[in-house]
Formats: sequence, C-alpha cells, structure tokens
Amino acid sequence: MAILGDVDSETPALDTPGDVKRYVQNLIKEFGGQGYMVSSGRDLPFNAKIENVQAMVTAAHEI
Repeated sequence: MAILGDVDSETPALDTPGDVKRYVQNLIKEFGGQGYMVSSGRDLPFNAKIENVQAMVTAAHEI
C-alpha cells in the first residue's frame, strides 16, 4: 500500500524552510518511511517559496 501527500498547501507558502523540513520528516516517521510519497495535499500554491519546496525534497531524501 502507498500513501501520497499531505503537506498542506499553506506550508510551502507561509512557513520557513526549517519548519517545512521538520514537518515532512515527522510525516515520514509517522508513516514508517516505507510506502509514503511526499507531496502537497492538493497542489503547490502560486506563492510557494522555492526554498520551502526544496526543503520538502531535501527532507524526503534525507530520511
């Protein structure tokens, strides 16, 4: 079974890169690290900060 998502759309737009990274790392740990695909819940908002999107990707690769 695989689970996709749930980085809410406000997180990449409003939070800091450190907050985004911690949020994603906690999601991965909560779902056990296997079968979980990091993604935004719906879409990335037009005002998402590039450094926050990069933090999402980095967090996923580090765990």
